[in-house]
Formats: sequence, structure tokens, C-alpha cells
Amino acid sequence: MKSIIALLLTGVLVFAAAGCGNASGASGGGKVYKITYGGTVPDTHQNTKGAYYFKEIIEERSEGRIRVKIYPNNQIGAPRDLCEGLQLNTIQMADNSPSVISGFTSALDPLTLPFMFPSREAAFAFAEGPVGQEITERVAKETGIRICGWGENGIRHISNSKRSILTPDDMKGLKIRVMQSPVYIKIFEALGASATPMSFAELFTALQQKTVDGQDNPYSTMYTNKLYEVQAYMSDLAHVFDFGLYLVSEEFYQKLPDDLRQVFDECIYEATVMSRELLVEEEKEMIKVIGENLELTILTDEQRSAFKEKSKPVYDWFKSVYPDEADNVDRYIAEIERLTRNEVNE
Repeated sequence: MKSIIALLLTGVLVFAAAGCGNASGASGGGKVYKITYGGTVPDTHQNTKGAYYFKEIIEERSEGRIRVKIYPNNQIGAPRDLCEGLQLNTIQMADNSPSVISGFTSALDPLTLPFMFPSREAAFAFAEGPVGQEITERVAKETGIRICGWGENGIRHISNSKRSILTPDDMKGLKIRVMQSPVYIKIFEALGASATPMSFAELFTALQQKTVDGQDNPYSTMYTNKLYEVQAYMSDLAHVFDFGLYLVSEEFYQKLPDDLRQVFDECIYEATVMSRELLVEEEKEMIKVIGENLELTILTDEQRSAFKEKSKPVYDWFKSVYPDEADNVDRYIAEIERLTRNEVNE
């Protein structure tokens, strides 16, 4: 981490300054605000494509007063390193997962609880509504990192190399790699699996060498990282909706002039929506390719409800371990249920 920050601070990466510099040749004149963007996923991932679209439109609409340099696929740091860089404003933007932010604040932790969101529509209505805005401001205050776009990594499903998973009993005895998050560990322990925390960088090799039997990830991650090549079975469990967050350094964001901050907000929103729509469209081909390379099981609502019932103790555990978030869990569930009813009635 220190070496990465040192590189950025010493200017080896020319765009990683303190967030802004003097203009020379900007069509709008005045100060140029330079953004170093650290990505966690490859160029083929919809979140990186969204970042490139953001670069294109913000440089045009700001008339060159904002310029963006993108380093995808963990080129300038692992996910946690990028968050630390945002706090220091040695990088100005990044994409990341809520599970990584949980190392800095518990504000997003309730959103990773099992079967919290019944649909994409409910997830985004929640994130972009008043409660989501409240969470955004809390994260900014507690961490110095602002959520500027609620994108999507995808809906998480489960794969393994041993057998089809149709019921919670099928999870017993399986060694499942999980993110290094207490919530994810508890989810799979509740479902009867042996949860094995491991960094994503180690996952493909661990699956290939049978160090672990399986893992959980969205279709997009299965596809872009070719995890289907080292797995034999997959079930669309849909146990967690995985937001793909676009993040900005709060220090950098607050230093933007009002007119450029408005341009920034408009451009990142458009780029976020584009990335979400792109995922929905590209996911059709991803599912097709994955289904051709392993046995893909589409669960019924009744089958999925058995997993949901089995995972309920995770909520009680969460409230006991994070008592300050207990009221928020109930409040968020009530808001999601309200949004879901509205969606059904529209």
C-alpha cells in the first residue's frame, strides 16, 4: 500500500496529483481538475466501460476543465488500497464493492445481508431514494469517500465442482470461498457450507487445484474471469445483490467549483446508468456461455425460499454483533418492502 501511495505522490503517475492543477490549453480556461481513477475490474467489465464513458462525456462537457486517467484491473492498487488512496486524495475516483467499504464503516453492511433485495429495480430505487442518500452522506462523513454512483457488480450466485445445489442440504460439506467479510462467512455457515475467506486474486487457482470446492459471484464475474472453466455446477441462488460502487474522494469532490460539481454529478449518473443497462444486456450472452460450459440450475421461487429461510439467523447474528445498525436493518427492510409494493402496484 505504502509503495503505491508513494508512487502516486511522487508523480510517477502523472495524473495523480493532489486532485487538481493549473490549466494549459484547456478550452474553458482556468484551473484543470485531474482525476486518477483506480479500477478493480478488467476493461471487459461493465463498470470499467462505464468509467470510460464517464471520461468521454465529462471531458467534453467540462470543456477540458476536468480530465480523467483510468487504470483498471487493480493496476494501481488492490481494492482496499484504492479506498485508502481516496481518503488521502492521492487518487480521486475508483470503483469498489460494499464489502470493501465495510473495512472503513458499517454503513453499507446491512445491504450485504442475504436476500435483502428482491429485484434490481428495488435495489436501485432504494439506493437512489432518500435512505440511499442518507447512507451516501454518512459514508462520506465517516470515511472521506463519497458514493457518486450506485452501479452493479451483479446478483451473486453459487458454483462448485461437486454437485448441483437445489436445497440447503446440498451445501453441506462444501468448502466455499467467500469474500473476507464476516457477513458472507455467516451466510454460508448458516447454509451449512464450510466458508473459506480468500482474496479474489487467489480464487481461480484455488478452484483449479480443488483447494476450495466452490464460490459465489455474479454472472459477470464468472464470465470475465472464466471461472466456469474450473467449476462444474452453478445455481442462480441470488442470495446477495452486489452493488458496484463508483467512488470519489470527498476532499476532491468538495473542492470542485459548483458548476463543475454539477457537471460531475450529471456525468457520473449517466455513466452509472449506462453501465447498469449494459450489464443487463450483456448478461444474456454471459449466461449462455456459462451454461454451455457447466451445469446451470435455475431455481424456482419455492426452492430459493428454502435458502432464504435457512439464512434468517444471519439477521439476528448481525444485530447482535452490530447493535448500532440493528434499527437500520429493520428500517431498510421496511423501505425495501414499501418500494417493492409500489413496484407491483404500478
